[in-house]
Amino acid sequence: MLTMMRELLRSKLAGILFGLIIVSMAVWGVTDIFTGSLGSQVVKAGPRGFTMSEFDVRVEQFLQRQRDQGGIMSRREAVEQGAIDQLFAVQASRMANLGYAKSIGVEATTDNVWESVRANPEFSDPITNSFDADLYRRVLRSNQFTPEMYLRLLQDETTLSVLRGGFSAALRPPRAYTDLQATYLAESRDLSWFVVDRADIGEVPPPTEEELQEFYDDNIDAFRVPERRVISVLSLSPSDFVHTVDVSTEDLRAIYEAQKAQRFSGPETRHFVEVITRSEVAARDAFGRLAGGADPSSFTGDAVAAVNARAAVRSEVANQELAEAMFSDTARIGSVVGPIRQGDLWLVARLDEIVPGTPVPFEEVSGLIREEFARAEADNLYQQAEIGIFDLIGAGLTLREMGEELGAPVMTYVPLSQRARMEDGRVIPALANNPAVMQAAFDGRIGQVSDPIEGTDQLFLVEVQAILPPRTPALSEIHDRVEAAYVANRDAEGLTNFARGLVEEIDLEGRSMSEVAEALGKTVETSARPISRANYEGVVPTGILVPAFGAEAGDVFTVPGPGADQVTIARLDAINPPNSSDVTMLGSLVGSEIQQSLETDLMRAMENEFREAVEFRANGAALEAYKQQILDQQ
Repeated sequence: MLTMMRELLRSKLAGILFGLIIVSMAVWGVTDIFTGSLGSQVVKAGPRGFTMSEFDVRVEQFLQRQRDQGGIMSRREAVEQGAIDQLFAVQASRMANLGYAKSIGVEATTDNVWESVRANPEFSDPITNSFDADLYRRVLRSNQFTPEMYLRLLQDETTLSVLRGGFSAALRPPRAYTDLQATYLAESRDLSWFVVDRADIGEVPPPTEEELQEFYDDNIDAFRVPERRVISVLSLSPSDFVHTVDVSTEDLRAIYEAQKAQRFSGPETRHFVEVITRSEVAARDAFGRLAGGADPSSFTGDAVAAVNARAAVRSEVANQELAEAMFSDTARIGSVVGPIRQGDLWLVARLDEIVPGTPVPFEEVSGLIREEFARAEADNLYQQAEIGIFDLIGAGLTLREMGEELGAPVMTYVPLSQRARMEDGRVIPALANNPAVMQAAFDGRIGQVSDPIEGTDQLFLVEVQAILPPRTPALSEIHDRVEAAYVANRDAEGLTNFARGLVEEIDLEGRSMSEVAEALGKTVETSARPISRANYEGVVPTGILVPAFGAEAGDVFTVPGPGADQVTIARLDAINPPNSSDVTMLGSLVGSEIQQSLETDLMRAMENEFREAVEFRANGAALEAYKQQILDQQ
């Protein structure tokens, strides 16, 4: 049953449950109108509203959804990252629209919503395929819903859907507008280009000492070394304790015996009888007889197409519905499934015997069991060490002494900037990717051990060993670095100026692209087909696109790249007006996008009218108090 529940929580139902909570803010704009005097409700819109306790349930459902998707977000993080504000805004927006809908008599009926619930396969028994009320309540309870809350949620979503459709059903963008946009997108352009690089500017003599000194003086801030610190870092993780775990062969065998049937055996073989009939009526009759224990040989007559006694593992059963029922964790001897339609025939089946799979020998899996046991015990030891660290800090131990007590490694690093960069520019990736550790290192004093810094299944302690104040090294100290920067800067400027000179030759002196390119030993490339704003991928270098659509026919321009030491010389050869077929094809796509934009604008405008019509009020002070309470508790 637990397996079934876990699968359901990962199913489409979970997405529906939480997706209904978060209505797209792109569709429903939110205006910050806050006032008090709402009694127990924090938002009120005519006859609709919600209390802070109801909002708190929505917050917990949102956080649970994050956990189900593999993310971890605490309530404090939800406040700090603005998620609480967004959830409140979404709920307030829903109430404004629902309040107005109710005031004009637009509301889905409970009967219609209940029928959709009963038809939802997520609430169906896997054996009988019928609605299971107990399963329905268990799934809702696991997601912190009461049946009343869930039905109201579905009813509200249906109402909102009707409300949106009523205002946007007849909304269509003008044909002239879509044609104008389609024409803009379909206009095409022809381009030609060639690439020059650093080698084309020829050899440049090395810089003189006077040039280097001048460059150093002009860019002295770039050579300034920020404050750096020598730090020691203690890293603690469960893997640090694996080698300390000892497990006896007897314990391993006990684990093996306890888990042998579920984990260390081949697939089960299940024996079941199938009765295939020519009508649903006959199938239902066979279902009752099988449930009553009837012998397979008793099924005869024209209504019976076949009777099969089968023994199979799950992978051998082609009918997935039958396989799910016969091999589910809840299936028991005597369980009956059906009727299942198969083309013009109907199938019912009864489970008669479960034969366990052949177990894998202990010797083949003992290593795996030992590893899993060691990791589990290491996790426990790690958690105990996390608690014990505070006692070690309180005892005033140095970081190295703590490492000896915990059996954890302590690494000391050369002077680093807050971005984990050494003076020569190299970076320590393990620290650069952990800004919390570096922040603690630069917040601490010499000899002070930081508070524990938690990572994913890892914990860090930092101790500052030395602090090196910021300084500006003399030119003699970093001569090679300055020279490399000077040469790179000079080459970049030289290549840019060289490219501009080529543009002037083509644009002002009237030389052709091919003539200039051939003089440099280059080949002029052209677009395989005209490019448009709607069709350009893979046709020309990406960097050309923006200037190409801002140029006039005959314009020559440069763009950096495609390589680090390259510049592209490009010419816009022609601007081609679109043909009618392109405009027609793009018109339908453009029309859909424009309509969505118009619908969004309309809905935002209409919500403002709704709020005025229902005298919408929201208690912003209550929301702030709620958020502050979360911050104070954690």
